[in-house]
Amino acid sequence: MKKFAHYVLICLVSLAKAQSVLPKDSAKVNGLFRKAVKCDLYSQERQRYLDTVLVIDHRIAWAWQQKAMPLFKQRKYSLAIPYLDSAVLYQKNTEWLEYRGFMRCIFIKDYQGAINDFEACRQRNRIGFVMDHSYDFYQGLSYLMLNRFFEAEKLIGRSLAEGENRTGSGHFLEYFYLGIARMELNKTDEAIAAFQLALKYYPCFSDAMYYLALCKKRKNELPEAVELYKKGYACKKQGYTINEDNVIYELYPYQVREEEYSAKLKSSH
Repeated sequence: MKKFAHYVLICLVSLAKAQSVLPKDSAKVNGLFRKAVKCDLYSQERQRYLDTVLVIDHRIAWAWQQKAMPLFKQRKYSLAIPYLDSAVLYQKNTEWLEYRGFMRCIFIKDYQGAINDFEACRQRNRIGFVMDHSYDFYQGLSYLMLNRFFEAEKLIGRSLAEGENRTGSGHFLEYFYLGIARMELNKTDEAIAAFQLALKYYPCFSDAMYYLALCKKRKNELPEAVELYKKGYACKKQGYTINEDNVIYELYPYQVREEEYSAKLKSSH
């Protein structure tokens, strides 16, 4: 019940942002929005209320985004993306453009599309954030998934450096992905240092232990690798993995499934 109330509050705050683009018949539109957010997120009833809003005024970007969002969570990407494209078309700032970049990176796996969206965002805002991370971070992830490891290392490293300048330390996920990029570049010692920093800030981070173990194995430090696999697998079984909000819908790049961990642990003996 608390989660539903929180969701309704977020929707009403977003609706308040949309007020500036509402038509003259705003009272009717407000009423339809309020009915929509009280419906089940995945219901056709909710979609119909949003459709009615868009018949009144098709320029309301927030309504397009709200039509897209539950479809993304159901992995119905081919249905979702045209709605999100419309949200970007009618936006007055970069809000839905950066959101689309995030969705392309994490959900759709359209990595070049994500890079392009964040590049367009950067032309308007040199430094920007979406879903708690910087444009550089998501561009870096996208380059990582395109096997362009030098670009990935550069952008994730830059995101990390800017975070360290702001707060005194980077995010554990940035250290993790910096470690991945370095591991792919065969910079094994530098990768180990990055994974160890990720574990400093998130001590039971099972995915970091998995790749740290791989690096230890590369260096023929087999007993250490086996212990890391054991400890990491125990943490994985307890649910200690990448903890971003959207991980309940999608695996993140290089995130390790429990079954993969189990297989690796068995093969290491």
